[in-house]
Amino acid sequence: MDTSKIIKGVVNSGRYTVTAPIVKEDYGLYLQIEGVELPSTYEVDFSNDEHHGTSVTMIGNSDGVLIPSQFISSGKDVFAFLYHVGANYGRTVYKFRIPNKCRPDRTDDTPTPEEQSVIDQAISALNDAV
Repeated sequence: MDTSKIIKGVVNSGRYTVTAPIVKEDYGLYLQIEGVELPSTYEVDFSNDEHHGTSVTMIGNSDGVLIPSQFISSGKDVFAFLYHVGANYGRTVYKFRIPNKCRPDRTDDTPTPEEQSVIDQAISALNDAV
């Protein structure tokens, strides 16, 4: 999997972990949980509210679990709740907060030909450097 699409939730101690931030324009991101042994499939509930409201359940696997885009695009922090389900019980094992850093919205303005030339040169220089 493309590592640029992965947000790592590393469980060091305790049941609450804060991950690296995301940006509301991101999408197609996966939460990859490390530091604990997980079954081959597991449930994670996602919400924009830590204590109230509703959540969406997603199924994770060895690649991680897809973060629903509606929670990312909200511009609010995303909360993920990892559940452990047994034959006769279920309980929240870990909670992750994924900070959502907003940036200004884009406009429909297009660059002038001179500005576009500068942009194209900068992109070309970056591609050559990589």
